[in-house]
Amino acid sequence: MKKLVFLLILVLSTYNLCAQTWVQMGTGLSDIGRVFYADSISNKLFVGGNFSYVNGRFQKEIAAWDGTGWDTLFSGIGDGYINTILRFQNSIYVGGAFTYLHSSPYHEMVNGFTRLDGNSWDSLNTGFHNSGAPNQYYEYYNMLYCVGEFDSAGNCYSPNIVTWDGANFAPVLLPNNIGFTNSVDAVVAFQNQLYFAGSFILNGTTYFTLLKWDGINWNAADTNFNGYVTTMVVYNGELYIAGSGLYNVPGNYIVKYDGTNFSAVGAGVNFTVFNLRVFGNKLYVVGGFDSAGAVAASGIAVWDGNNWSAFSNDTFNSGILDVAVFNNEIYVTGGFSFINSDTIKHIARYNGWYLGMDEPTNIKHIFNIYPNPTHEMVTLIFNSYDDEVVTIKMMDGAGRVVLQDTRAGSRGENQIQENIAGYSKGFYILELQRGDAVMQKKIILE
Repeated sequence: MKKLVFLLILVLSTYNLCAQTWVQMGTGLSDIGRVFYADSISNKLFVGGNFSYVNGRFQKEIAAWDGTGWDTLFSGIGDGYINTILRFQNSIYVGGAFTYLHSSPYHEMVNGFTRLDGNSWDSLNTGFHNSGAPNQYYEYYNMLYCVGEFDSAGNCYSPNIVTWDGANFAPVLLPNNIGFTNSVDAVVAFQNQLYFAGSFILNGTTYFTLLKWDGINWNAADTNFNGYVTTMVVYNGELYIAGSGLYNVPGNYIVKYDGTNFSAVGAGVNFTVFNLRVFGNKLYVVGGFDSAGAVAASGIAVWDGNNWSAFSNDTFNSGILDVAVFNNEIYVTGGFSFINSDTIKHIARYNGWYLGMDEPTNIKHIFNIYPNPTHEMVTLIFNSYDDEVVTIKMMDGAGRVVLQDTRAGSRGENQIQENIAGYSKGFYILELQRGDAVMQKKIILE
């Protein structure tokens, strides 16, 4: 019955599911967002790219969103742009085509390689050379693999592939019969081997795209497969590969590989794929396309292993470069500055219902509060499936209910204020109950 009610609501409201289902965080980014990293340790969504301002404030190339506001991260990094962000050994590592730390007093040179170490950016006194830049970081067996276009890193000569152990770079050397003709663009572990996507040459004559390494031996995965790969991910036991021109393999801009053979992903998409992400049991695909299979899909589509579906019926005026799930919500970033007719600059949070779901599980358990700590007023932010009554409780450290209130929630995003002045200073638990869903947050009263 619940499914039928939702489908009825969906049919009746489809005409209204336009750009208001996408929400801009503040005034957004001043230029392109290229990559996300959702960090569960700090509970922040990092975004890196080409921008100089975030929410109207000067901020170079990287910022972090905590669900309610922006973290300036010491005004960012420096000139250029960011390609990759990853937590490794309790620090956030950032890589890309930048040369110095904007936040340091002397603009320390970092050559595309730095980390957020506590309360500052660490120059590490190293980096990539020959105007080089990493395209992706990937952790494998407690080592950080860095792939890109460079001839050396630190004092280590190792073109396009290098490892970092937290203190030093080490070379990753290929056999003499395998060389590079351009950059390495992606790396992922599949079937107990590392797969590298890039531009390679075998025996000086045969060009190929996929190189695999089992820890001892290097081999071309398939010398018939050529093209420019932007991203790879393992989904449902197969390696999915996507980019902007894949040749001699079935499929359009995206293919899958079982370790032996390539096969099509339905009818593929009709233009470049920039990123692949797996959330739950589905593959999210973002890029510059406007259809997936026979389905209209502007920049973002979903593959469930058998069929394509559109994520929404909204239209982006430019490509989506990355997608993330943070606090159970979908975020996108990229080159777009309009969604339908609304100005939404380069980053957006989805505030609607995904058309391919039986019920809006992507918004079912959203609950945030601010400010925290507070001394008087607190705002509760949550999303509702439909118009409903919610119960708010505040409990002290001993579990006693010291405040209870009921409020009316409406479909979509809700913001409700509670006055908690007059209670003793200390920490409390704020609880929100919606139907059978109970969500809690710790709050400090100063």
